[in-house]
Amino acid sequence: EQEKTLKEIGINKVYYSGLQIVTEKNLGLNRKNKGLAYNFYDIMQDHNLKMMTHWSFNVTNSYTLNFLEKIPNIESVMLSPELSFEKIKLLTKKKKKKALLIYSKPKVMHIETKILEKNSSIINDMGDEFSIFINEKGNSEIHLKKALDITDRMKEIKKLNVDEVVLEFFDETVGEIRDIFAGISDERSETKESAGYNYWKGVY
Repeated sequence: EQEKTLKEIGINKVYYSGLQIVTEKNLGLNRKNKGLAYNFYDIMQDHNLKMMTHWSFNVTNSYTLNFLEKIPNIESVMLSPELSFEKIKLLTKKKKKKALLIYSKPKVMHIETKILEKNSSIINDMGDEFSIFINEKGNSEIHLKKALDITDRMKEIKKLNVDEVVLEFFDETVGEIRDIFAGISDERSETKESAGYNYWKGVY
């Protein structure tokens, strides 16, 4: 349903989520995320397939970008959402195409066991709320409940000189996806609180 809705909106570049961690037991699994690399194993599967690296590669510096630029089938690199806008401006001067994550409920942990019998949520000591999702492999994924969302900061994003922007969907309904796209704007909304997390100050 999510893919169908995105196609109806006019988005042709749609990827499935993939396995961030490659282990011996999941090497033979069918990977739907053709064109989106979560790890170097994905890149090595098809040297002729042009790929974008997922933000989980945690690309934060020129050294990493210079290395990735040497791999022919990497077409674009999604920069780490732990970078500040100021640091992103410096990295976008590189040759390889850069992509910026502007919407996501980021996965913060992947546990290769079922820690609960059903999907649930937890709150940590800092008051942050997380969704616990049992995926089709029986593994536990922990996602931030409050989305990273800077879709109303397009005027600032354009100044970063990135080549692509990425919206990553997790448990959003069809209606929520349409609302998110409808809310993409140059000017900041007075009724919406932008959640840029580390984009404002950066971790590095």
